[in-house]
Amino acid sequence: MRTILIIIIGVIFVSNCFGQSCDEYLYDGGLKLNENDYYGAILDFSKAIEINPTFPDAFRNRGLAKFNIQNYKGAISDYTTAIEINKEDSKAYFQRGLSEIFIEQFDNGCLDFNKALADGYKDAKQAIEIFCISN
Repeated sequence: MRTILIIIIGVIFVSNCFGQSCDEYLYDGGLKLNENDYYGAILDFSKAIEINPTFPDAFRNRGLAKFNIQNYKGAISDYTTAIEINKEDSKAYFQRGLSEIFIEQFDNGCLDFNKALADGYKDAKQAIEIFCISN
């Protein structure tokens, strides 16, 4: 019994020492996103989510990577999860709105832009003027 306990503690110690943290995967994914390596970024953000499935930044950033490969429905799903975790994530509302616009869900997109603007995301005002006033 004692031997098994020592092995389990050793495995936990080794995995904690050599495995990346959620923040490290988020950072690495951000670097890949900036280098236009969207698929690599998606992998890193997904690893961050595996470690911490309640990390809204990882979902939002993975949504952005999916948006950049034109996987708008996948992006919307990730932004929605980020919003469910943090109802005040105005950036996720804005980005979800853009994704909705790209798949011609103008009403939903405009609702999200307005929510983002109400929560202080200033870029949403221009998006509303471009996509929502004439629709």
